[in-house]
Amino acid sequence: MQITQPQTAFGFSGPLYAQVAALLRSRISKSFWTPAAPLPNEASLAKEIGVSIGTVRKALEILEGERLIKRRQGRGTFVVDSSEHDDAARFSNLIFDGRRLNLEVTEFRAAVGPMPPHVGPSVQALASAPAVIIDMTWRAEQTVRGAERIVVVEARFPGLESVLQPTAPALFQVYRSHYHVVVHRVIERVR
Repeated sequence: MQITQPQTAFGFSGPLYAQVAALLRSRISKSFWTPAAPLPNEASLAKEIGVSIGTVRKALEILEGERLIKRRQGRGTFVVDSSEHDDAARFSNLIFDGRRLNLEVTEFRAAVGPMPPHVGPSVQALASAPAVIIDMTWRAEQTVRGAERIVVVEARFPGLESVLQPTAPALFQVYRSHYHVVVHRVIERVR
């Protein structure tokens, strides 16, 4: 499998190293390599994919920054064995009085409905598409600290509202296990 075009058969686009990172991310999300398993060395990956070792190295740096892999000098590169807590902690950026808050869900609701009018630009183009709307209230230190609304396109995550557990909505794990999607970036807006 050779990745040489700006748009590949896999649907990944962008610079070659980003395409390779997307390919490897996809393999990780589909359990091509099991957690804690070593990845092939850089030279083997480069030969298999049909790119230079430098391109593979840059792709692995991206995945390491996303905490999907761990590189150990002299030992190899390994898939991170991430638990539900680890996945949530990767993106938990809520700080209060200088310390990170440990949040728990106190109220949870998920339903399919029309796309809300004020969604981000990446979803705006799909304004007529049905959405899965997830509303949660969070608590930390015995006090309600906030409410969160997550909106995703229903066609991308069919049945999401029925898969989630109200007591532990563990979105990152559901995305990974049911839809083979690894979240590698979160953009938060607080108001």
